[in-house]
Amino acid sequence: MPVEDGLVRAGGRIQAVTLTGLMPGAIYSYRVATRPIVSYAPYKVEYGDTVRSETREFRTAAPSTRAFSFLVLNDLHENVDIMRAHAAGAAAAQYRRQTTERPS
Repeated sequence: MPVEDGLVRAGGRIQAVTLTGLMPGAIYSYRVATRPIVSYAPYKVEYGDTVRSETREFRTAAPSTRAFSFLVLNDLHENVDIMRAHAAGAAAAQYRRQTTERPS
């Protein structure tokens, strides 16, 4: 575990996943897993049990799709009010505000 100025650095991780070889118009399933920090002291970090999300699905765009839109929602930590506001806005959106055109 990294140490900075004598303190254990446990936060600030950026997780990234790159998916390759996906087929157009296919459905894929995924789950996310993490171990929450339950105690964060200057010289000791304790992690809880592994927590897993429900299995979720996504479908890749069909080859005939010329444009699509999507929503990215980042981890807002304990700021539940902002998260709820974003979720409500996303649920009511038409998802046509900003699109990405695919090259021909």
